Amino acid sequence: FPRVIPWWEKWWPALLLLAVLLLLVWLVRRARRTKLINAPLDPFVRAERDFQRLDRLALNEAGEQGRFVALALEVLRTYLSVRIPAASLALTSDELLLAVAPDSRVPTQRLAPLLSEGDTIKFGRSPINGADARELAVEARGIVSAVEQAEQARRAAEKAQEKLRKRAK
Repeated sequence: FPRVIPWWEKWWPALLLLAVLLLLVWLVRRARRTKLINAPLDPFVRAERDFQRLDRLALNEAGEQGRFVALALEVLRTYLSVRIPAASLALTSDELLLAVAPDSRVPTQRLAPLLSEGDTIKFGRSPINGADARELAVEARGIVSAVEQAEQARRAAEKAQEKLRKRAK
């Protein structure tokens, strides 16, 4: 009897090659998608996006005012830690105030009461109503905006000085 060879024994190298090519295509697409997703954002854009996400969660309206304030302060602290190297997330509120005090971009007179109030809410479980929670979140957002405006002014001044240096040469 002649030996009958099943079709998969003849075609398995081609099927293996096709599977490897499909795997490579999938890996390339996944890498591109991951690169687009993990592209670094500007700290201000990221903070604004996080504040918008916090608003969409509607924690304040759901009766979670303490959590709402804590997350708003977390967005503020994350922004400050990226914008100001000395403002690490590992610092306590008092240490954070000491770390950012020399930086003229940070409105410490606004930041100090906000962090103090936030600490009493987060750690002391101080009760807070919805209007006060919203006010604290708006203040956190305002501080982020103020720091960003000061940063933009600093960058504009640096660019102007650089242009003057180039003209002088």
